[in-house]
Amino acid sequence: MTVLSMSRMEIDRVHVLRDLLAERIRTREAAQLMGVMTRQVFRLLRAYHAGGPAALISKKRGKLSNRSYPHGKPIAFYSDKHATFRVNKVGATGGDGMTQFGRALHELNIDIICANIPQAKGRVERANGTLQDRLVKEMRLAGVSTIEAGNAFLSAFMEDYNRHFAKLPFNDKDLHRPLAAHDDIEDAFAWKEARTVSFNLTLQYDKVLFMLEPNETTRPLARQRVTIYDYPDGHFAIKHQGRSLPYKVFDKLQQVDQAAIVENKRLGQILAMIAEQQKQMDMKRSNKAPRRRGQGQSMFKVG
Repeated sequence: MTVLSMSRMEIDRVHVLRDLLAERIRTREAAQLMGVMTRQVFRLLRAYHAGGPAALISKKRGKLSNRSYPHGKPIAFYSDKHATFRVNKVGATGGDGMTQFGRALHELNIDIICANIPQAKGRVERANGTLQDRLVKEMRLAGVSTIEAGNAFLSAFMEDYNRHFAKLPFNDKDLHRPLAAHDDIEDAFAWKEARTVSFNLTLQYDKVLFMLEPNETTRPLARQRVTIYDYPDGHFAIKHQGRSLPYKVFDKLQQVDQAAIVENKRLGQILAMIAEQQKQMDMKRSNKAPRRRGQGQSMFKVG
């Protein structure tokens, strides 16, 4: 007797295909139950006819997947000339000459190569056009109507898409490099902006007033440049030469009351001025900073 080692998903597919062969369900229902496209149902059905349940066992079983190389990084990133990847403004003098995306790659020692020929840019655009059109239609045919079903559908779609359109590389060696000991993924992917500390040890970012805790480290930083780290999950850090600084937050988009002014005696005049100006100020946040939608317990409201 032959014993087959099958995953839960593969066993479920056997039951679905048996119901389909017995005409207890239709092809579209089978596709929904298995989370695949209709044409893949026919492919699985042919395989099941030819080899039985064993034909449904993944050929990748026992092989290393592409995700088995955790946090690998490429040598270079090939892109078009979009402003996400490079500073396109002629004569730009502010900042460090890099976009936020470019800075993140620079910190991880990854180069950016921008395409300069139509053939290279066209290949990307054709792929985007195919996905924007084909993916939507395939999901509609499979009856996908929720985010959860869409996420479950994507793995099968990617497998089928790559089988039809993927090209084998000239060299199949994985050239991704492991992260170096000093690579910090969380810091590299944070949105960073430089600010000047005032004499009162305050600085502003996205209409929020940050107040550095006065101590032997922060007092000498008056009129010095520090960096705001705005992380994707909504939390913040203020650093100077890589060292985190303690701070308090006063959100200028919240109403100021007398209690707040009394509590922050060191900033009494500043807070009183803010209280007066709030009546006329624009209560929307900057469009430049990253959106906080879906970040959980962030201090910022979505503008």
